[in-house]
Amino acid sequence: MKKLEKRVKVPLSLLKTILRKYKQNKGLSWKEISLQLNVSISTIRDWIIKQNTIPINIFRELLNGSGIKFKTVGRKIKLLETFWGQKVYRSKFEGVITLPKIKNNSKFAEFYGILLGDGCVYSNLSGFCISGNSNLDKVYLENYVSKLIYDLFNIYPHIYYSKSEKSIRAVCYSQTIAKFLVKIGFPPGKKNNGNPRIPNSFFNNPDCLRRCLRGINDTDGSIYPQRNSKIILDISIPCKSLRESSNDAFKRIGIGVNSTNNRIYICGKKNVSKVIQSIGISNLKNKVKYQSFLKYHRVPTTEEIESLLKDLERKSK
Repeated sequence: MKKLEKRVKVPLSLLKTILRKYKQNKGLSWKEISLQLNVSISTIRDWIIKQNTIPINIFRELLNGSGIKFKTVGRKIKLLETFWGQKVYRSKFEGVITLPKIKNNSKFAEFYGILLGDGCVYSNLSGFCISGNSNLDKVYLENYVSKLIYDLFNIYPHIYYSKSEKSIRAVCYSQTIAKFLVKIGFPPGKKNNGNPRIPNSFFNNPDCLRRCLRGINDTDGSIYPQRNSKIILDISIPCKSLRESSNDAFKRIGIGVNSTNNRIYICGKKNVSKVIQSIGISNLKNKVKYQSFLKYHRVPTTEEIESLLKDLERKSK
């Protein structure tokens, strides 16, 4: 996982001046500014209202656009090292965190599946992170996953965007949650080294098993066109223990799947429909792909999906 960059704490009056001049010089709306900076409008709002820190590269971009030189504000701002917020964040919010009961808890099962797919628990047990594509998974992580985490743990994750690649991360800094996840079997650090598996307790509850598989598919799965069967649902699972566990889970709910040494896949409209009807979809990108296939008999390309998702986001504003 890529290391997070340094952040900047900016006095409110100075930040308002920088943002105002940036907006005037660029002649852009706040929505256009958020797209240019590759952050959400709510993130910009939190810089002002909550006085959240700003990634150093975004701050430099704001300065360049506002015409203000870094050396003129250097003494007014405070540079913070990577992961500075973990200790502060725990001391401020650790007391309000709740831990869910995991028995027969389908919401937690889906969260655990998401974590198995694109998540990790930091090796120092400072918290956990769920990653995705900033174009394709933005709505999923910012809205659905963030709300799911809040429902389970009474805390919203921090959302980070990378400027050098198309990635987004939902991060929760909490030793309490990290230790809880490790205690019930999730491996800390490099996940695949710990032989992750779907918890045995989920196999005793069909709903939990389906929701866990949904989380895995929403993060590691996708729908693609296929020459012969027209459509294929493909879940990338290079980790042997998780692949075998997922294969067993599909069998338990009555669905046969094919597998190789790095993935599980299902071909054909009838079989893919059976999977989707059984486990469901929470990630909008996969939902749009499947609905487009049903309507137009073809699976949209990644570029088409990105365009469709942006259109949906604009209409929702």
